[in-house]
Amino acid sequence: MENFALIDVLIIAGLLFFVATRFFSHKLPKTKSKNVKRGRLIDFPQPEAPKQTQAKKAKPAAVKPKTPTQTTGLAAIKELDPTFNRSQFVEGAKHAYGLYHKAYTEGDEETLDNLLSPRLFDEVMTGRDELEKAGHTTLYNVKSVDDVTLVDAHISGQTMIIDVKYTAKTIIAVLDEAGKAVKGKKTVPVDITEIWTWARNASSEDPNWELEHIAKPS
Repeated sequence: MENFALIDVLIIAGLLFFVATRFFSHKLPKTKSKNVKRGRLIDFPQPEAPKQTQAKKAKPAAVKPKTPTQTTGLAAIKELDPTFNRSQFVEGAKHAYGLYHKAYTEGDEETLDNLLSPRLFDEVMTGRDELEKAGHTTLYNVKSVDDVTLVDAHISGQTMIIDVKYTAKTIIAVLDEAGKAVKGKKTVPVDITEIWTWARNASSEDPNWELEHIAKPS
């Protein structure tokens, strides 16, 4: 009987413990003083204050590109696009030379797509794909850009076109799958002279120039 009594006591104690922990372990929040601001339990969005109606500002009239007069060369480009700056253009063209060759070597299609016109991008990627099918890749490593000269500038409609002559020392090599040079040398730079044609539509909001063509000087 003593064993049964002990079991009954344990059961009753367990029930009391359950009731106590279930209903009284988490106390209800006390009512705070009226001077204390309570935080929200759920943060409902507050209605926005009515906005004061303001008179709409008239949009400035779009500035149309000027039609060039009888001027030619850079003067015509400057007339068509007053923001054109020769020294800035030369610096940008010089930077783009190394950027292009690095992107081509690494297969950076995004950079090439941003740098080249759609037609030239397709040509460049087609040539690169043909090399890869043959198990070859091209290595370009520009050691120095020795000269950047604007050799021609003209306008076609609203498109500004500038030919830039580059003289650079560049390592150019065609590599096989093992990385061995099958054409050119991986460590010896050669003198390269090329003419790149850059173009930009003066009516475009994009200030960047696109590379349209790469050629050897005749």
